[in-house]
Amino acid sequence: MFDISFTELMIIGIVALVVIGPERLPKVARTLGHLLGRAQRYVNDVKTDIKREMDAGDLNDVKNQFTEAASSVKASIEDASRTIEDPMKAARDAVENAGKSLQSSLVDFDGYEPDAAAKEAQNEALADNTSPANNANGNSGASGQAQTPQAQDSANALHNAPESTSAPEDAKRAAAAPAASSNSNTGTTP
Repeated sequence: MFDISFTELMIIGIVALVVIGPERLPKVARTLGHLLGRAQRYVNDVKTDIKREMDAGDLNDVKNQFTEAASSVKASIEDASRTIEDPMKAARDAVENAGKSLQSSLVDFDGYEPDAAAKEAQNEALADNTSPANNANGNSGASGQAQTPQAQDSANALHNAPESTSAPEDAKRAAAAPAASSNSNTGTTP
């Protein structure tokens, strides 16, 4: 606090001993120690109060910064969740609509007999292949024109196809068989 060396302190002690006297010197030293202790405590209290106020101001600033950062992070998370939830909801609705559409199309196939349609298509293909014009000249139908390779492949596939239990496959075969037979019978002479 005061820049006093040891020699200067000894000189002050000797002067105090001469001036105050040996009887009162211990009492004065004790009083002086108490006063210096109080002064140090007072200075420390003031320093602590100033530091606390500065820290409180800094803490409030830091607290405000953390609060702002937390609110911005929360807002960005909410925005991100909204951007993710909206397409997910649309996709979920699309899947539900597709499921309902598939269910309704499957309900349409409930009255459909796949074995009967497949047998009918096979019978038509056999009738086309066993017609007298086809057996004699390799021609098909009444027009006398040669059967196209696609029509032959379709008819052979239907004729040689194993019986299936899948309604959509049978429906495709049944639709392909009339198309193949109509292609072979609609030709014109060159």
